[in-house]
Amino acid sequence: MRKDSISDQTPSAWMHCARYAFCLATVATLAGCSTAHDSAPTPVAFTLSTEDHDTARALTYFASGLIEEDAHGAHSAAAMREYAKAAEFSNGNKAIYMRVAEACIANGLAEKAILILGDVISHAPHDIMPYKRLASAYQQLGNTEAAIAAYVMAITKNPKHTELYLTTATMLFQLKHDDRALSLLEVGIPVVDNPEKLSAFCYNRGRQFISRRENERAIGCFKVLATFSRAQRSHIYNLIGQLQEAMGMSEQALDSFRTATQDETPVAESFARLASRQLQDAPNKAISTLREGIQRLPEDLSLAMALGNVYAQLDDYPESIRMYERVSSLVKQANAIPPEDFFLRYGATCERAGNVAKAAEIFENCIQYNPSSHQVLNYLAYMLAENGLRLNQAMQYANRALTENPESPSYLDTRGWVHFKLGQYRAALDDIVQANTLEPGDPVITDHLGDIWSALGNRDRALEHWTLSYRADADNPAVVEKLQANGVSLENLPAEAAAP
Repeated sequence: MRKDSISDQTPSAWMHCARYAFCLATVATLAGCSTAHDSAPTPVAFTLSTEDHDTARALTYFASGLIEEDAHGAHSAAAMREYAKAAEFSNGNKAIYMRVAEACIANGLAEKAILILGDVISHAPHDIMPYKRLASAYQQLGNTEAAIAAYVMAITKNPKHTELYLTTATMLFQLKHDDRALSLLEVGIPVVDNPEKLSAFCYNRGRQFISRRENERAIGCFKVLATFSRAQRSHIYNLIGQLQEAMGMSEQALDSFRTATQDETPVAESFARLASRQLQDAPNKAISTLREGIQRLPEDLSLAMALGNVYAQLDDYPESIRMYERVSSLVKQANAIPPEDFFLRYGATCERAGNVAKAAEIFENCIQYNPSSHQVLNYLAYMLAENGLRLNQAMQYANRALTENPESPSYLDTRGWVHFKLGQYRAALDDIVQANTLEPGDPVITDHLGDIWSALGNRDRALEHWTLSYRADADNPAVVEKLQANGVSLENLPAEAAAP
């Protein structure tokens, strides 16, 4: 190949060749090209106006700017010089002005870019790109409000442009102008070309506020989201209610949970949370709320469980047991295993209702599912001991509970109580003294110590511990009876408890 071939020419030579070729092409275009004909051509007057000259120069400099970008990178100083020259002759050509403005912004000349973009906007008021570049220029100058105004103007020109809403809302949130940001999102979600993206932005912003413990700001985002996300509305209001609970906004939380329950597709948790808030002041309302939830979500385990717990708390054991039986039936239908808490509550309710045999059956079913359920093992061992039933097996259950949690004072007390019921008083004393060391002053443990010392024939030590138990819990009738039976006056005991 020849040394002077085109491929061996320098970039500068390329640039000059291209400029020259572009000029010729421009002149040819402005003059009008003709092809050869058989007949002689008609003479044409070849005269360029001043405007034609300016346009040719502008296009030439513009092309030169493009070449400089290829050679030295976008928005390079050399390209900027060429674009600036192009702008002098462009007579308001938008493409050229935009290129010059972009180069100014890239080179830190925001004020000059703003002037140029103002001219572009006057010639093309419906194009959103000059407004976006204008916003960038204002951001470079630190004038965020002016940048936001430019983006808002762009939105008015193209209301469906999703990214414009995202950028503007982000800036407003950064300024903590949440009301303006949320109003913008409310306007945008129904009309933009990608509403899912705007909704996702709203949700993610809310989660971000939660992570920063700005719950009130998160609530605003979720309320906007709930307006347009019908399928998730109940979940969103349930979340809003939880945030309001955490903020101590009880009445607002009630309203949010109530709104969640009234949705076409409610979530079970909303009924449970609403009932929980109603229970203290209006237990009948709590029951009605849970019954409504069960009617609308008949296969949900949690609602039947919650209603069973409410009845148990109100000492309505027959209704509580009926609800727990419903849970048990639903569990069997689903071929599932209920949680340990269900067995504990169900069994405890049966015991309080006087059906110890049924309670033992429930606890033993739980142990079959989960042999390491130490809470159930301990409860069953203590219940059997209290009722004098299957004491050797109760001891096995107590030992298994302690194997799982050897430092539990409650579990040590249980095993000591089984020893006591078996007549093994010294072994009982060892366990319950250790329990008292781990949890001193517990009224049940000190009561048991009193019983053991009484069984060992030490009346003084027995009275000492029964007195301690009474001071910790004066409402225990069994302790009161023991003290009175031993001639102890109870009148001064509470005052002694208050003394240092």
